[in-house]
Amino acid sequence: MKKFLDAKDLIAMGLFGSKMTLWRAIKEGRFPPGRMVSANRRKWTADEIENYVNACPTERDAEPTSRDSEPGEAA
Repeated sequence: MKKFLDAKDLIAMGLFGSKMTLWRAIKEGRFPPGRMVSANRRKWTADEIENYVNACPTERDAEPTSRDSEPGEAA
């Protein structure tokens, strides 16, 4: 049986700071919509969340910018 997560779980995991931020990310297409399990309940499978997290760029993936250099260093 698949494990399902709700908005509270995603917030507790630190993926989002609030439900509003989560809903905005869904609306803007930056986060998978999950599935409606009732009229007012949306859930995601643990696999969906794992795939999302694995697809997110990390700090190690980011290109260094001039803001990342130490003061006095050339960018």
